Amino acid sequence: MDHKPADNNPDDTTSDGEVSPKEETSFSESGFDKEPTYETGGADTDGPTPETAPKADFTLPIRQPGRSKKPLYWALMAFVVVLIAAGVAFYFLVVAKPVKETPVASTSPTPTPTKVFTAESLVEEISAHLKGTPVEIAKSDGTRGDTATGQTVYQTAYYQAPDMQFKTTPLKSFGVSTRGTQEAITADYATITTFLTDHKFTSVSGETGVASGTYTSEKIVCFIDNPALSDVKTDVVGLGCADVSSYEAAATALEPFYSAYTASVDAKTHPVSLQMSAPVISDGSAGYKNASVGMNNFVGLFYQEPSKDWVFFMSVQNELSCDKFNTDVLKKSFAGQKCFDLTTNKDSVVVAA
Repeated sequence: MDHKPADNNPDDTTSDGEVSPKEETSFSESGFDKEPTYETGGADTDGPTPETAPKADFTLPIRQPGRSKKPLYWALMAFVVVLIAAGVAFYFLVVAKPVKETPVASTSPTPTPTKVFTAESLVEEISAHLKGTPVEIAKSDGTRGDTATGQTVYQTAYYQAPDMQFKTTPLKSFGVSTRGTQEAITADYATITTFLTDHKFTSVSGETGVASGTYTSEKIVCFIDNPALSDVKTDVVGLGCADVSSYEAAATALEPFYSAYTASVDAKTHPVSLQMSAPVISDGSAGYKNASVGMNNFVGLFYQEPSKDWVFFMSVQNELSCDKFNTDVLKKSFAGQKCFDLTTNKDSVVVAA
């Protein structure tokens, strides 16, 4: 009886002589298209899975070199700084930048410019607005306007021109006067004062609604007289106007007489604030001259020898007696002027010696 050496490994064969599953290689049905599948479980073996001695792994672990965090920190800080700078620039360039306002057309009405007048054109303009019956003025000078019968229907004001020490009346004036009922001329008076006020005239004497008043602008001086509001109760209202330039010319013409009066004994004895009217100059004899000047409430008489300055003679309110002209200079200067002869008790004239 043959004896075969006994195999100490009972798992090499199965009872039917089949190869142990450990020796079979399993492939997919499609051949080499797939990678082999290895079973790691022990569910299909009958015996314990042999232990394999662990292989010694001598491979050293790969250590990555350590990276510094400082570049990232500084990059982050630089980004923050740039962001802040951009914000500040945006604020000053956009937010805080003054916005130019677009001009908006004004909806307010444009004020009507004040019309430029002369004394003559002003009187003409005001005359067109009066309701009373116009009074015909036959004669006018720098002091007043009169009718043909001699009734004064307008007057001018005394005015002190710039750089002068006295007041004067103008050399030339313009005026208007209306006639009617007391109600009509009172209404015209109100029309005149309203017109002057609206055209930037200033009231320097009197008040609106009273008997008279002076109104001035830079170029014109006007005097309004309304006797209907006074005790006189006449039936006319008058407006007299003159250019300031006319007052200046009058003051220039009166300057020699003002100097002559202030140098006189009379002026030193009775110092007053003078109001002087334009002089009326007349020829005497042999080149001598005389002049009469309205001064406050009296008339000043002056004389002039040839090529000499004017000299103040005396102030009068009435006609002088002929015996007052008692020197050759006075007789020559006032030759031909009226005087009252006390000897004959009649009107006479001064006769040159």
